[in-house]
Amino acid sequence: EAHVYRATFGSHIALLMRRFRRVLQHYKSAPLFVACSATICNAKPFFSQLLALEGQEDECSVVDEDTAGRGERHFCLWNPPLLDVQEGEQD
Repeated sequence: EAHVYRATFGSHIALLMRRFRRVLQHYKSAPLFVACSATICNAKPFFSQLLALEGQEDECSVVDEDTAGRGERHFCLWNPPLLDVQEGEQD
């Protein structure tokens, strides 16, 4: 889950993620980071900045389409009977 953090806490999170990447590179590891968010409108620049991937935007991919399968949809519309205005009851 990716969120936008401000001030000192946001700086700490960004530096922690960058430090984590450097340690992984030292051990010759190439991890795949996956982040999800329902509120970030510019996900690719945000995530590449968070992980210090500026200039390497090719390394980030944005998936913004739902390609999951689902069953058929059925819609049922019902028009209830009118209320008797004087009695306030249904017919």
